[in-house]
Amino acid sequence: QALRPSSKSCFRSHAESVPNMYPKRHEAALTPVLFASLWLLSLIGGLFVLPQRGSMRGQMSTQTPLARYKRCRPLTSAALPVGASVEPLVGETTSFKNGALQRNKELQHALAELHVNFELLDKPPQCALLRPALRAYKKFVLPRSQRALDLVSCPGRANVVAKTIKHMIDEALSADAAWKMQYSNVQVSDEFNNTPRYPLTLILDGLRSAQNVGSLLLTCEHVRLEKVVFCNITPRPPDPAVMRVAQSAATRVPQEYASNAAEVVHRLRKEGCTVWALETTSQALDFSDVVPPQPLALVLGHEGHGVSLDVLDACDEHVRIRMRGVKNSLNVAVAGSIAAFDVVRQWRGATSNVGGGSQASLGR
Repeated sequence: QALRPSSKSCFRSHAESVPNMYPKRHEAALTPVLFASLWLLSLIGGLFVLPQRGSMRGQMSTQTPLARYKRCRPLTSAALPVGASVEPLVGETTSFKNGALQRNKELQHALAELHVNFELLDKPPQCALLRPALRAYKKFVLPRSQRALDLVSCPGRANVVAKTIKHMIDEALSADAAWKMQYSNVQVSDEFNNTPRYPLTLILDGLRSAQNVGSLLLTCEHVRLEKVVFCNITPRPPDPAVMRVAQSAATRVPQEYASNAAEVVHRLRKEGCTVWALETTSQALDFSDVVPPQPLALVLGHEGHGVSLDVLDACDEHVRIRMRGVKNSLNVAVAGSIAAFDVVRQWRGATSNVGGGSQASLGR
């Protein structure tokens, strides 16, 4: 017992041999707790932080959807009448729209000096390649922050923006000319004209998604349809978003543009073409229960609203794809592809000639 050291002496000797061991152990244990506490405090503080004056995040978070739409609405010459007062939005001490009409006049004058026609940007149908130039125009006329407002208020800024817009327009026009030349070269090639096509036309009535349009162009090229008609706001080549999906198929499909889909439907019906609207209406027939006539045109509508009412009234029939699940609709690109392949499948099963070629030639 005399030789055995006490626990107190062992503790002291061990602590002396390893100095500051226990304080380091306590620090290592407290470090995660400290970081967790700081993170929790920052999270709670972020939930109750008030929007700062002039902060874009605070302004947009306190605005109603209608106020956001009015703020981001495109500006035309008739959008702000002379003498109209512009009320500040929620969270703004002064509206960023103040002086928009004057900036609009200055920029149009600067563009006129550079021989740039403003109607090229503002007149529908607007080319997708001109969107960067139109975006630069809107950012100058309707700045969305105090810093942007100070920048566009600098003397001579309208001339700088006008030169930038002119450069963007020149690039867009050259790209559009290159696309038209490439398209015309493919359309007159022997490989394109010697391959028979099915007498099926696809009418795109106000589609919103460029990806859906690109997918449908791929389907039309694989099925060898007669043509595609782009109507209203439907994106079309050479829209970069459409070209990324369709790629070379965009040049191999005959296509045209029309501002009104109902007029296209009436014209095709006068030419002897039957027009079906692919829509889930109360009068719609199941696609598998009908025999597609020749020639035939299928109308596909907006992803959210469907086919326009005037177009539905102008069509011969309404057809739908029978659904087995809970949902009653498909993506427009998927539905259009199913319908196109099913029509061609039924035509290939018939013994009549299709598109001016024999069944054997179309089956190759």
